[in-house]
Amino acid sequence: MRDENKTKQQLINELKRFRQRIAELEAEGERKGEEGLNKEPGHPAESVNERTARTEELQEEILQCEKTEGEISRLARAVEQSPAPVVITDSNGNIEYVNPKFVQLTGYTYEESIGQNPRILQSGKQPPELYEELWETITKGKEWRGEFINKKKNGDLYWEDASISPMKNEEGAITHFVGVKEDITERKRTEETMRQLAYHDPLTGLPNRLLFKDRLTIALAQANRNRQKLAVMVLDLDHFKDVNDTLGHSVGDQLLQAVGKRLTTGLLRKNDTVARMGGDEFLLLLSEIKKL
Repeated sequence: MRDENKTKQQLINELKRFRQRIAELEAEGERKGEEGLNKEPGHPAESVNERTARTEELQEEILQCEKTEGEISRLARAVEQSPAPVVITDSNGNIEYVNPKFVQLTGYTYEESIGQNPRILQSGKQPPELYEELWETITKGKEWRGEFINKKKNGDLYWEDASISPMKNEEGAITHFVGVKEDITERKRTEETMRQLAYHDPLTGLPNRLLFKDRLTIALAQANRNRQKLAVMVLDLDHFKDVNDTLGHSVGDQLLQAVGKRLTTGLLRKNDTVARMGGDEFLLLLSEIKKL
């Protein structure tokens, strides 16, 4: 099982530093107290006042260190228990920490992730320019937000929304980058389903009237610009009503699906469009025609 201190190494280092400081302050307080007791008598009131003031000062510093230690400890637990995947890299982009949610989402264990570059998640579905823009933005000290199509360890693709920010030291130099992510795969699927329903016929999967209109507008503009011709054809099925009446609507639906498939496989070119207008009516858009 992964060592908890190891999983929180960045934050635990800070905790160790503060604990060391507390120990130093306590030791200094004891040393000052012993020095005060060993001083020769002469100004007892002044000596007591000095020791009291120094003791109060040390106690205040210890309290501040303990308060900071508590805040860092809470932050460590928050990151570890966050419902969002979190990844921390060094200034070169090498992974130094991932939280359990990252492990759960990607399938890469903590040990497999450490020392790797986040590019192990790249799916190859997005242009290199996206990653170039990301790196240019964060190395300038700015936050980058965007969406990735990433790949899990098992090869499955998933969508994620990511916020990647630089972490700076007291001098303002970038020491690390932290990425907070969200799995938006289901949201993307829902959006695609809604887009499909808005622009496609649910029975045949062909473009509907709305999408056909959009493509016709684009084709007309291209034809005018390139001095080309195009054609629009209307196709309906003879005696389709008889099929529905005698064999039932389920058979009629199968016939419409078969016609749509036949029109889109082998009969039309890649840039042509076939759409279902409704009922047994289909529309064909043929672009870049040399002769009518």
